[in-house]
Amino acid sequence: MRLLLLGYVCILALEYVRFVVPMGARIAMLLSLTLTVVALVRFGIGELARYPQVKALGIFLLLTALAMLHGLLRLNAYVELQAHVGYALLMLIGYYAMRDQVSINRFAAFFVLMHAGLGFINLPHYWEAERVSGYLGSYFTGDGNDFGWAMVIAAPLGLYLSMRSHSMTKRMFWLGCFLMIAIGAVGTQSRGASLALAAALFYFWIAVSKRKTLGFVALGILALGVIAYAPAAYVERMQTITQYEQDSSAMGRIAAWKNAVEMAVDHPLLGVGAGSFNSAYGRYYRDPDEPQRWISAHSIYFKTLGEYGFPGLFLLLYILYRTWRRNRELRRELVARPGEREMPDYLPEVVNSCLIGYAVGGAFLTGINYPHLYVLLALCLSVDRLAREQAAAVAETQTEPGLPERSPVFSGAWQAQRLR
Repeated sequence: MRLLLLGYVCILALEYVRFVVPMGARIAMLLSLTLTVVALVRFGIGELARYPQVKALGIFLLLTALAMLHGLLRLNAYVELQAHVGYALLMLIGYYAMRDQVSINRFAAFFVLMHAGLGFINLPHYWEAERVSGYLGSYFTGDGNDFGWAMVIAAPLGLYLSMRSHSMTKRMFWLGCFLMIAIGAVGTQSRGASLALAAALFYFWIAVSKRKTLGFVALGILALGVIAYAPAAYVERMQTITQYEQDSSAMGRIAAWKNAVEMAVDHPLLGVGAGSFNSAYGRYYRDPDEPQRWISAHSIYFKTLGEYGFPGLFLLLYILYRTWRRNRELRRELVARPGEREMPDYLPEVVNSCLIGYAVGGAFLTGINYPHLYVLLALCLSVDRLAREQAAAVAETQTEPGLPERSPVFSGAWQAQRLR
C-alpha cells in the first residue's frame, strides 16, 4: 500500500509539475497503467464501483465516448475522452492508495507542499499590471485563472494539517504553506479564484472551525492583509465584479453562457459533443458583429451543458452534490460517536471545503477535463470508505464473543490486521 501511495503522488507530481521532467506525461501514463493493474489485481473494482458518484462518472465518460460518433469535432471528443479516462485511472489509484488515516494525511501533506512550492516559484508573476499566462506548472495551471483555481482547491488541506499538528513548529509550518497557497490564489488577480478562496474559507470557518471567534479574526486579518498589500490593479479587478456591465471579459463570459444554453436547447440530449463548444460557437452561434470568432465557455457548468446537453450537466451536479451531502452525513456520524474512530470528526468537512473551492471556481473556468475533480473524488471516497471500515471494526468488537476488550480508539497497525 505504501508503494501504491508513493506511485500515486509521483504521478500527481509529474502531472502538476510537467516543466521539471520533459517526458513527464509519458512517464505518468506508463506508471498510471502499471499501478492500475496492481490496484485491480490487489483490490478489484467492485469496492469503488459501488459508489453512486463513480457510476455517474461512468455514464459521463460514456457520453464523452458517444461524442466521437455525433460530435461536431469528433477528434476533439477523442482527446477529451483520453484525458477523462486517464484521470479516472488516477482516481482509482488514489482511492486504493489511501487505505488508512496515515496515508490520507501523507497525501494531504504532499498535495499542500506541492502547491506551496508552485506558489513560491511563481512569485515573480503575481500582481503584475498585465496578467501573464506563463505560470510554471502544467497545462492546467499555465494560465493565471487556472493557476489560482488549483491553489484554492489545496488551501483547506493546509489548514487541516495545521490543526492536526501537535507541535507549534509544525503548526506554523503548515500555516505558512497555507498562506503561500492563498497568496498564489489572489496574486494571480483572478476574480474567480478570489471568490472561490473566499467561499472555501468561509465554509471552513462555518463547518470546521471549533473556535469561531478566533477563526473570524483570522479571516479578517487575512482580508485586511490582502486589502493593505494588494496593488491597485487587483482592487480595480475585484471592483468589476459588481460593475460587470463595464468589463469586456465579464460580458464575454455572459455571452458564452447564453450560447451554451442555446446549444443545449438545440441539442438537449447529447449536446454539440465533448470538446466542440468553441467550434460550435464560431460556426453557428456567434453574433455576426462579434469580433471574436472562437470563445471558451468560461465555466465547467456551461461547457458541460453545451457539449453534453442537460443529462451531462445533471451528472456533473449530481456528483458534486452527492459527494458534499455524504461528507455532511459522515461528519454527523463521527460527531455522534466520538472516540470510536481514528479519523478526526472534521475531516469530511475539510474535504467539503476543497469541494466548495472547486465548485465556485469552476463556475468561471472551463477545466472540466482537469484532474481536480478526480483527485478530490479519490480523497472523498477514501475518507468515506475508511470511516465505514472503522465503524465496522467497532461493531465487530462489540458483537464477536471471545475477543479481548480493546480501547475504542484503534491503532493503525491493529486496524490493518483486522481488515485483511
